[in-house]
Amino acid sequence: MKKVTCLTVAVALVLLAGCSRAQRAAPPSAKTGQQGGTVEDWRTEQQTLVAKFVTSLTAEQVAAANTPDGGLAWGALTKDQQADLSRLWELGEKIMFSKPGAREKYEARGMPAPGPVAYAKVTQVGYAVVSEGGQEQTRYQFTSDRPPVTTNFNGTVAKGGALTPALEAHGINLAGTGAGAP
Repeated sequence: MKKVTCLTVAVALVLLAGCSRAQRAAPPSAKTGQQGGTVEDWRTEQQTLVAKFVTSLTAEQVAAANTPDGGLAWGALTKDQQADLSRLWELGEKIMFSKPGAREKYEARGMPAPGPVAYAKVTQVGYAVVSEGGQEQTRYQFTSDRPPVTTNFNGTVAKGGALTPALEAHGINLAGTGAGAP
């Protein structure tokens, strides 16, 4: 009977130790962000979303975004474009603050937070057809302001010359400015 009791206690301890070990969270890898998902996933989504956003702009919208002292206001975007721009800002923040302590360092430097997304503005919408690894690709870029913060968004697709008529007519050819280089 003593052997059965000892064996039961030993089995219970082994099970308890195994269960508690399984509940411990594995430390995040260097590639895993603090908010779930990986930085690589966020960058891939951001690249795809930049291309989707820029190619969704109408000729009038691209022209408005590229006027001196102008810009394309939040209210001039469609609901889908607003959702895409909002998600781009969210992804940018996730990527920027993916490393432990990054947010605290940013705040300690007194860096401002972006203003409300409803005040976002899009400017400097451009493109470049580039060659990377012997393959022609199209790079899209635009600037977005959420006062007092301004950021650039870039995305590349594996199709060379994937330009919309709106971009051809009113987009900034970044290859001509040198800004389209990898």
